[in-house]
Amino acid sequence: MKEKICSALAALLSLLPWGLLLVRRYPWALESPAAELLIGGTAVLMILLGVFTALCCIKGKMRGILIRFCFAVDLLYAAFGAAVLLMMLSQK
Repeated sequence: MKEKICSALAALLSLLPWGLLLVRRYPWALESPAAELLIGGTAVLMILLGVFTALCCIKGKMRGILIRFCFAVDLLYAAFGAAVLLMMLSQK
């Protein structure tokens, strides 16, 4: 049961970073303070999502196909989120 809950949660949370594309349609989301907060928040969310999925997969010893797919995708998310945060911090 725990594996199904973690798999479903990881799959649903994997869709959250794509919500940034929907929010960026509005003019207020393209202006400097709001844009930086949205991108920074999404990058942190992507990193935390990668950590959550890694903990579920490694510590929970879960081996389902969905959690393995989410693990691969979320590790890419985490790497990309870390790169975005580093780029944002290096510009300041």
